[in-house]
Amino acid sequence: MSALEQMIFEKVRQLEVRQQQQVLDFLERLHVAQPFDHAAWQAEVDAIRGDIFAHFGKDHRIDVQSLLDEVREEAS
Repeated sequence: MSALEQMIFEKVRQLEVRQQQQVLDFLERLHVAQPFDHAAWQAEVDAIRGDIFAHFGKDHRIDVQSLLDEVREEAS
């Protein structure tokens, strides 16, 4: 057993039973989690970008200051 594994086991042993169950539940969810699909994410971003360009034109830019002004409903 590695030093890291030993540290993890010691920390888990110090927990109450309910907390140990939460750690186990987390580890099980972590184990079955799907890996991030970068290609699918990029395709979704490209589609959103395409929709924005189709609506506003390719030269339209949104800057952070404009977003803040809109949220505050005032110009800087």
